[in-house]
Amino acid sequence: MVLVHGEKDGSNDGPVVDYKGNPVDKSKTGGWLAAGLILGSELSERICVMGISMNLVTYLVGDLHISSAKSATIVTNFMGTLNLLGLLGGFVADAKLGRYLTVAISASITALKRNQPYPSHPSLLNDYENRKVPYTERYKCLDKAAILDDNFAANTNKNTNTNSWIVSTVTQVEEVKMVLKLLPIWSTCILFWTIYSQMTTFTVEQATIMNRKVGSFKIPAGSLSAFLFISILLFTSLNEKVFVPLARRITHTVQGITSLQRIGIGLVLSMAAMVAAAIVEKERREMAVNGNVTISAFWLLFQYFLVGSGEAFAYVGQLEFFIREAPDRMKSMSTGLFLSTISMGFYVSSLLVTIVDSVTKKTWLRNNLNRGKLNNFYWLLAALGFFNFWIFLFFASRHQYKMQMPIQPESPQKELKSFNDEMIDDKEKIAAFQAVGNAEP
Repeated sequence: MVLVHGEKDGSNDGPVVDYKGNPVDKSKTGGWLAAGLILGSELSERICVMGISMNLVTYLVGDLHISSAKSATIVTNFMGTLNLLGLLGGFVADAKLGRYLTVAISASITALKRNQPYPSHPSLLNDYENRKVPYTERYKCLDKAAILDDNFAANTNKNTNTNSWIVSTVTQVEEVKMVLKLLPIWSTCILFWTIYSQMTTFTVEQATIMNRKVGSFKIPAGSLSAFLFISILLFTSLNEKVFVPLARRITHTVQGITSLQRIGIGLVLSMAAMVAAAIVEKERREMAVNGNVTISAFWLLFQYFLVGSGEAFAYVGQLEFFIREAPDRMKSMSTGLFLSTISMGFYVSSLLVTIVDSVTKKTWLRNNLNRGKLNNFYWLLAALGFFNFWIFLFFASRHQYKMQMPIQPESPQKELKSFNDEMIDDKEKIAAFQAVGNAEP
């Protein structure tokens, strides 16, 4: 780690040294990695400061019941002191520690949290009895947000709501855990839509230089995408009418296949689509260049149907997964999280095309596809899809589906009262039957 440029005062006249004071090679240190770490630290600091400063007035007035004038004074004093401390930090950096060591120490201090030991049982966490979701052991480090310190716990009545500014509830912590569990699956779903985006770009370009005639009618290149939507409708119907009933017989479950299994099938089909696209493009280019033959555009139906069938599984699987696994209070955000995989997929496609175009010196993706190597780009997507699928399997095999909150048992007093009421009802019924029997001649 590079800490000082030049002398201890932070000047740039001397050689670059690391935290041990040894000279380092400038070509192997610094750069965007070091800059990114500093930017990340500054971003976190700004989020923290702005989050506090923008909400401090509402906290002082609403929760501490301090007057508006005094609250405004406290906030301005806080911001003034905060900015004044920058002068102290600058002096320490220039005179003693150097800029980078000062940044490292400051970031370490702000990352610290109150040193509260984990309770012996999760029931000692804040609002455990009233939790809306089951408690889980994963991401246990987040439980610190729900730990009550001794003074606060002693003065807090468990029947009342605790101050959310000071300590979170178990429900809030578990909801954060749920969102974190979605992110690995979310990240592996992006590449499917990157592959899907090729159906609207390079596949259409391929169709423009292929034989699209059916008799005397010439199909517009863009109209071939209709087969993509036909395959989506077809396989969506087959999914519910054929695949799910068959899966129920195999798995002996009501659901048939899980949402993650649907996503996995979609990823495999998208990978197969890129393999088919690469083979078709290789044959098309060789026949166009060597034999001067234009093959039929209907060869593109292989990739259209594979991607369409993949979407029938992946789309439903992703939507079902994000809605079911998200916290109940964040259903709308879960839908937005799913839709963000689609947008990110198209953005990744743009980034990938730019990188490939730059690395290959524009030899793969040319305006004239006959002179390019579009098939190599398809093979690249197939390889990325292969690795992405194994990463997906890694995360999916470790994912724990959201558990439903069990019904809380009634207190012994309520159970005893319910039992007594049932006994009284039974006695009344018996007495009624006996009365009817005695009344008969």
